[in-house]
Amino acid sequence: MDCWLCGDSRVIREARFEVFGDADIIGAAGWLAGWLEGRTPAVARTVTGRWLAETTGLADEARTGALTIEDAMRSALTAWPHEANGASDEH
Repeated sequence: MDCWLCGDSRVIREARFEVFGDADIIGAAGWLAGWLEGRTPAVARTVTGRWLAETTGLADEARTGALTIEDAMRSALTAWPHEANGASDEH
């Protein structure tokens, strides 16, 4: 699982996930990608796998996939730009 975020230090303009999993996990990652767009990196950092699983209605047996989605998103956030420079940076 991979996550890419595009934006600046103020806002996530685009989010994408590359998922190899079942349809439920792909759907949850797609939902989260749409939810992240327009939000701040600080708000994105509040996302947890548990919240994602509950919000998207993932079955109990699919909840480990939500943790993997969270991990991929957090990995992308570690490379997030720290200062607004007007550039479009993809991570």
